[in-house]
Amino acid sequence: MLGVVAAAALAVGGLFALQGDEGFTAAPGSNGPAADLGSSAPAASDRKNPNIVVISTDDQTLESFTRETMPKTHELLVDEGTTFTDSIVVTPVCCPSRATYLTGQYGHNHGILTNNPGYPDLRRKDSVLPAWMQQAGYRTVHVGKYLNNWSETKHPERPAPGWDDWRTELNPHGYYNYPMGINGELVEFGEEDSDYLSTVLTDESVGAIETYVPDRRPLFLTTDYFAPHNARGRKDPRCRAAPIPAPEDEELFEDEALPRPKAFNERNVRDKPSFIQALPRLNKPQRRKLEKRYTCALASLRGVDRGVEAIYEALEAEGELENTVFMFWSDNGYFNGEHRLANKKQLHYEEGLRIPLVVRVGSEVEGARTLRSRVGRPVANIDLAPTILDYAGGDACRGSRCRAMDGLSFRGLIDDGRSQIGKRRPLLVEFENKPRSGFTCAYEGVRVPGAFYVEHVSIPDPDTNDCRRASEREYYDLDSDPHQLNNALPPRGKVRLNREQRRLRRKLNRLRDCRGVRGRDPKPGGGRSFCG
Repeated sequence: MLGVVAAAALAVGGLFALQGDEGFTAAPGSNGPAADLGSSAPAASDRKNPNIVVISTDDQTLESFTRETMPKTHELLVDEGTTFTDSIVVTPVCCPSRATYLTGQYGHNHGILTNNPGYPDLRRKDSVLPAWMQQAGYRTVHVGKYLNNWSETKHPERPAPGWDDWRTELNPHGYYNYPMGINGELVEFGEEDSDYLSTVLTDESVGAIETYVPDRRPLFLTTDYFAPHNARGRKDPRCRAAPIPAPEDEELFEDEALPRPKAFNERNVRDKPSFIQALPRLNKPQRRKLEKRYTCALASLRGVDRGVEAIYEALEAEGELENTVFMFWSDNGYFNGEHRLANKKQLHYEEGLRIPLVVRVGSEVEGARTLRSRVGRPVANIDLAPTILDYAGGDACRGSRCRAMDGLSFRGLIDDGRSQIGKRRPLLVEFENKPRSGFTCAYEGVRVPGAFYVEHVSIPDPDTNDCRRASEREYYDLDSDPHQLNNALPPRGKVRLNREQRRLRRKLNRLRDCRGVRGRDPKPGGGRSFCG
């Protein structure tokens, strides 16, 4: 099938539609302010720029990223690469997180702060990472899940802006019986073992490598796995409406116990915001359901693990492994009963924010130095696009029009520890949503290593089932209270902010509408501050 879809890619490539404009114009004859990405790009040479392969999972917790669950990913990427031990997403839900990856921007700048309406809210749809990579000379290939509600566009089977080759799951509600858009064609997959979604995504990724890597044009491949997201499967009684394992993994981890950290089914939530206080403690059937979902999630990740191995070995077979940069990350975390939250994400506690992030840089990548195996500086998904462009020698511009990214390249943290990313770097966390039980409607917070301050500006009204304005705050000392059991700013009663809390509130006020990076981008107008 790959020969057909590769030809189809040429027929539909370059379909861009200008959708609004939030960028700036580069100076004549320059690469624009976005060219300085926080670390020096590799010097020009005659050899091919590095291939860049980004692999993501959906709803994978940091806790589940273990050697037991994903042995090959640890052997091939963790042991040979750099693990970021304090990595978060700045809006902990699928579509905003993936939009941040594609733009290098906070949600208040790219326009998406919740899953619905999702893709229609993305600003400047043509000015995104794959388009910038095309401009840097890359062949761009997308495999797997894309932004929520992309399938509602006029021709979802055709490549989204910036992608040369498009093999994308549409209406992602199942691991079997799903459609994919493959370079202009709608292809239906059924219930055979070979139709299992993670297996298909791996096969498509390997096929793309075998087709494009032999060319002189470097490859930018994004493989977005759906696992371990909840969905339907076949007739598996164990994992019905949970993450679905591959056929060979259906009995894997079935006896694994659900972790019960101190925040699990939190007994006293009187210090928490009112919408958390309204949640009852989890009963026995709910806990059993959580345990089932957890074991199924672990089993579903084994299929992703085999995919990592297959993609790695395909590059090795083409002789390009050591001229490739690998990134592995998850679009958000997940709550498995912590703070009474069952089968939820979107909220701002550590279980929802923190994600696995691993980077392996091949030894032949120009400028590569002795790699650091673990990095503790605070990084986030706003930093993925700047880092990728740093390795690619590109910028966030289409012609003279540039997008001011809010993130920084963390390439220097891998190479030699030199980076604009400081040890106490503040990161904005933000979210908006329609009212739902157990959720806030809108919050903005600032997280630094060791502390987190958040303001809930809109919460559900239990009487009207609508959102109402609010002023409920939380502050946690993450060093002494890593499970966030003790909110120092409970909603009832007046609490005077201490020096550290006032400092974080000032940082939040600066970041809540920030844009760009000082020394790299034009000064934002309207009294706005730089993000970094």
